[in-house]
Amino acid sequence: MSEREFIGERVTVFGLPEDRPGRSPGAPAGFCWRDVTCQIDEVLEEWWDFSRPSRRQRAYGEGYQRRAPRRWSFGFGRRHFVVRCGPAVYQLSYDRRPTPGHRGGTWALLERRPPSSS
Repeated sequence: MSEREFIGERVTVFGLPEDRPGRSPGAPAGFCWRDVTCQIDEVLEEWWDFSRPSRRQRAYGEGYQRRAPRRWSFGFGRRHFVVRCGPAVYQLSYDRRPTPGHRGGTWALLERRPPSSS
């Protein structure tokens, strides 16, 4: 595989660090996708994205729009992890947006990447 493959499916994760609050999870120990369990061997990258949907940005003033992408707020923000599971490399995302009947966020497998050449 020489290109990234978009997946965009929800996954179930396991082995979350217990010392982190539920709304700010660290990298899981692994995930289950399409009835396959993947054990995470290494976290290669991680970052936060606090950007707001454009319809929300129009509702607030300019000063707020400059500060908001760097700020923690209920229901906003995604935490991204690029992880290695054996020879495969995946990008996982934790979306903090609550779903009906559940205040916690959801995990998704965004893409499969080509293995690094290192």
